[in-house]
Amino acid sequence: GIPGAKENQERGTVEKAVEYFNQLASAVGPTTPTGEAAKKKADDLLANSQTIHLLGVHLNSMLSPDVLPPLVPSDIGNTTPPKSSKPELPDLVPAPPKPATAVVGGAAAAEPGKKEVAPPPKPVVKK
Repeated sequence: GIPGAKENQERGTVEKAVEYFNQLASAVGPTTPTGEAAKKKADDLLANSQTIHLLGVHLNSMLSPDVLPPLVPSDIGNTTPPKSSKPELPDLVPAPPKPATAVVGGAAAAEPGKKEVAPPPKPVVKK
């Protein structure tokens, strides 16, 4: 689940999500496409509840304040950022731009520096 304000407190559970999907299926009708999809999702969550819970615990432990380096008095007022334990990304060079594709029949296709001019309008013939 999502960690709560207090340690070891969660804001949601797989069982509660299953309950909400079952309520949705009942509200829209269990034989409708939406109801069938909600019921299928509820069954899937229930079948995999332990795996989902362990995944949540693992992901939340990765973001825990316990993994941050401790703040010591010498750090106060220091403008140098602490060294990160995250891997450094390589400097990537942007790919060269692709050459422009020519528009069939356009003046820019034949002569890139030439402006394309629209033909004059055809005269209106009254019958």
